[in-house]
Amino acid sequence: MKFDLMKCFFISLITILIVSCTTNESSRNCPDTDFPVCGDDGLTYKNACEAREAQITEYSIGQCN
Repeated sequence: MKFDLMKCFFISLITILIVSCTTNESSRNCPDTDFPVCGDDGLTYKNACEAREAQITEYSIGQCN
């Protein structure tokens, strides 16, 4: 019984680690700075790096209206 419980715990832990690693991949290389920019698509991005990651080529400083 203890072995089955430990085995289940271990498999759950590995699954959580795999999911968190693949989820953070989209967080990529951008810093966690809050300096909003308005993309040419009309959406506000947290910073210029995140806008560029979203394939935005033109943006202005500040939030979109």
